[in-house]
Amino acid sequence: MELLRIIAMFLVMVSHANFWILSFPTTSDFAVSPLATLMRVLLETLSIVSVNVFVLISGWYGMKLRRTKLLSFIFQILFFNVLISVLSSLYAGKEIYVIDIVKASLLLDGSLWFVKAYLMLLILSPLLNIYIQNVERKQYKCLLISFFLFQSVYGWLFPYSTVWICNGYSVISFVALYLLARYIYIYRPSFSCNKRYMDFMGYIGLSVFILVLYVLLSNYNLELCRRLFMYSSPLVILSSLYLLFAFSKMQFKSLYINYVAASVFSVYLFHQNTVFEYIFRGDVLRIYNNHSGLYVILYTGSYLVLIYATSFAIDQIRRFCWRHIVNKQ
Repeated sequence: MELLRIIAMFLVMVSHANFWILSFPTTSDFAVSPLATLMRVLLETLSIVSVNVFVLISGWYGMKLRRTKLLSFIFQILFFNVLISVLSSLYAGKEIYVIDIVKASLLLDGSLWFVKAYLMLLILSPLLNIYIQNVERKQYKCLLISFFLFQSVYGWLFPYSTVWICNGYSVISFVALYLLARYIYIYRPSFSCNKRYMDFMGYIGLSVFILVLYVLLSNYNLELCRRLFMYSSPLVILSSLYLLFAFSKMQFKSLYINYVAASVFSVYLFHQNTVFEYIFRGDVLRIYNNHSGLYVILYTGSYLVLIYATSFAIDQIRRFCWRHIVNKQ
């Protein structure tokens, strides 16, 4: 599963470098560059599962809130935000104000929504785990069915009617995904017990199905196309589950993979930091505007690998500092 965590974070960057920066393709895009546009949509259908998968992995094994783990997570957030804020100020020749550092450290500027939602999920996890341990299976199942039916109607089909679901970009949606993954892990319903290749086929099949729906709907209403890629979409959730199932049936273990996986969150903190986000956006746009065809995929992919490696390298400094802090206590 740690390998899936690594892949999921890379898919987050793929999604950000695609629809988030370049926007949703329109009918004119299909008319001008049909093959390139189809490839963009397909890449998005494959990568949009990334955030849901990240949360589902946490639910699969269950979060165990410990003081050291929580403090380590908070320290990682502070480390990257303070470091990037200070370095950017020095590079721009600006004065460094304490108030700006505090705002960046506490995420008061509205950035990094995932960090705040995931942190709240971590805080709530002890209560969720108590519920899971004491609830009967039938009640648990009814809760999940009721919630996802509610979310599918009010958080997907009519997303503007219930803004607090926020298309799946919310703590309540994360809680539901956590409970869903725990339920499947504990009770192993039949749809989760297929062979691994069947799970991969489910993931690929749903991705292609979303692609086909996008092409058909793009001729009528782009807003409906956007809903296909909401985290609250049942299609996205189901696709995320199939990818989770496939990797859960892999038996190999690797210390190297575990070591890398321990730093994957740094990739999000680095490339989605308010300061670096502008650089990231500008670099991706330059690649897209100056190249075409497979070169766009090649150069963008290489750039994302570079960002991933840079984030990992910086996080080794953070891990060294944290070990030093813990050992002194």
